[in-house]
Amino acid sequence: MAWFATYARGALIPDIARQLYGSPSEVLIEKVVKSLLWDACRIISSLGDKNAELRCQIEELKAGTTAEQQVANLEWEVARLKLELEGVGQQ
Repeated sequence: MAWFATYARGALIPDIARQLYGSPSEVLIEKVVKSLLWDACRIISSLGDKNAELRCQIEELKAGTTAEQQVANLEWEVARLKLELEGVGQQ
């Protein structure tokens, strides 16, 4: 917190101003580019994580749909077998 007190008194502001006005424009541009690249990498990483999460959710939904289809198919098969048994019983 000592740095905050120094910043609050204005002692660090001349240092920042000196760096800003004393650096060649190429150095300032390089710092900005590095900062933008870092932000872009962070955003891309975040989007990649979100993409992976969404893919997992899609796979879960697909698996759920498949299970529902299997249940429907089995129910249909049970109904067919019941009818077949009733037909055998009547003969």
